[in-house]
Amino acid sequence: MKTISRIAYSNDKKNKTRSILIMMSICLTTMLLVIISTVGNGMIRLQKSQAAGSYGSNYGLFVAADGSQLKEVNRRAEIDATGTMCTEGIIKGNENGGFVCMDETARKMLPYNKEYELKEGKYPGGTQEIAAGRAFFSEMGYDDVKVGDTVTLDYRAGMQSEYKPEEFVVSGILYDRDEYTIEASYVAFGSQEFYDEHVAENDRQYNIYFTLNDSANVSMNNVATFIKEIADSCGIDQKNVIINDLYLQWVLQPSYEMIVVCGTLILGIVLFSVVVIYNIFQVGIAQKVQEYGKIKALGATRRQMKQLIFREGILLAVPSIPLGLLFGFLIAKVSFNWLVEQGNLVSSGIKNHQVPLFSLTIMLICIFVSFLTVVLALRKPMKIVSRISPIEATRYLGGSKTQKLGRRKGRKDVTVFSMAMANVTGNPKRTIATILTMGLSCVLFVIISNYVGNIDTEHEARIAINHGQFELQLDYSQNYDEAYSENNLDTILQNNPLKTRNKGFELSLNGTIIDNKNGW
Repeated sequence: MKTISRIAYSNDKKNKTRSILIMMSICLTTMLLVIISTVGNGMIRLQKSQAAGSYGSNYGLFVAADGSQLKEVNRRAEIDATGTMCTEGIIKGNENGGFVCMDETARKMLPYNKEYELKEGKYPGGTQEIAAGRAFFSEMGYDDVKVGDTVTLDYRAGMQSEYKPEEFVVSGILYDRDEYTIEASYVAFGSQEFYDEHVAENDRQYNIYFTLNDSANVSMNNVATFIKEIADSCGIDQKNVIINDLYLQWVLQPSYEMIVVCGTLILGIVLFSVVVIYNIFQVGIAQKVQEYGKIKALGATRRQMKQLIFREGILLAVPSIPLGLLFGFLIAKVSFNWLVEQGNLVSSGIKNHQVPLFSLTIMLICIFVSFLTVVLALRKPMKIVSRISPIEATRYLGGSKTQKLGRRKGRKDVTVFSMAMANVTGNPKRTIATILTMGLSCVLFVIISNYVGNIDTEHEARIAINHGQFELQLDYSQNYDEAYSENNLDTILQNNPLKTRNKGFELSLNGTIIDNKNGW
């Protein structure tokens, strides 16, 4: 066996041109495999990350649950984690916004929103602590607020009570949104202690965000039924169950389209590489058939001849595959970051697009497929060499056809073109294989270049956002306001806020008039 390995190493070393070409082919094959699989896996991970950022990482939400129902939910073995959010009440001047308390788990499960994140300080922990953005405090009349400052805000716990001044200590400053609507709608955080102090125990309600663990064994087909069964067992009305379908579509089912596209490209690359490596080996064998015949004459068996060709190929694959893995991953990382930047031009506000690209499983699969490609390419050369007999090797002409009868045709004038044509027509199989190889490479190049060159960010943006679309919303109390009846929907409708004019229209809400006489 050592002798076979030494001969294989000697053949590779002697045929430098062939060895370099084969190593380049194997390296390029591995690079393409790593690039396609890594970018495809990164896209799937990015889409899942964006789904969590856009729709939240919770499986669902139980709305308006009481304390006993919250305990029952936490007892369920299928529940992996729960986060709670409570509405603290209403702050005057921020009726369209929210004054809430939520634990850390709920903040992590919510869709990404920069105004939920701390810029400085900490989230409220004491009874009278509050955290909000500077825009909120500015709207309340505090322009240069700092952590530790005391602010006085008009507050009421619900629709049955009136506004009363309440002192708060600023525990943290949140990030502000880039843009706000005409009517202020800010998010302010209070503490659980403040909620427990101002809301009676029987009146407390919790919004419960939750995730399921692996023991639930759910899919998109049964997750809705499974979550509703949990709600029923905990005494929660099914109308208070919200299922996060858009997030679960990415979590519970794979991206079949991406897998099919990557699988098709990988299959094409493997076939293309098998043809290329086979052709290079075939040419090398044709040039060294007589040497292989001498080895056979020295007593080498068919199995040993196969081992000789196999080891020649493997010795070239061993250094080529690691290089392909390295360069392929670097190229994939650069390409993926470029694609993400192009995507950010269409959709901004992604919390973290730096998803981990390295996957040991994918790297091992690429190594296996690369070696499998080399083995498939070597099957035919191994059979050819194993069947060579010493006598046939001495008169082997590389598969060229000779005339059995008559004399060989000669030419009066020998030109470069005639010699080239003689080489092309002398071995039709090799010529056809070469043409197919070049054609496949051109097809692969055209497909990739057309896909990359036709990325149009503006077109993708306009699929989701069309020119000229707008939306009108009424501003009214969601619940019946006993203390301030003018905020109720029936009172607003009696005042006819939407009035038609000859040109354009007028919208009057809460004393604010938006007049567009020339139309939108």
